[in-house]
Amino acid sequence: AEVEDFLVKKVAEGRFELSGKRLLKEFRMLDFNNENAAYHFARNLRIMGVDTKLRSLGAVDGDSIVIDGYEFEFIE
Repeated sequence: AEVEDFLVKKVAEGRFELSGKRLLKEFRMLDFNNENAAYHFARNLRIMGVDTKLRSLGAVDGDSIVIDGYEFEFIE
């Protein structure tokens, strides 16, 4: 993955912030009313290696993931 694809920052215990050009571009195109779109976005994050990076920084089931001001729950 390119360095600017995504960045993962641990901002507090159990709280992580995701950013990066590609990640934010895909996130901002999401239609949150479409369950399928959210599923595909989550799948793309896994493919990009975001889940692996989160786990390597200590993320566990139920932690908070923040993208562009929106908060989500990390689900393994």
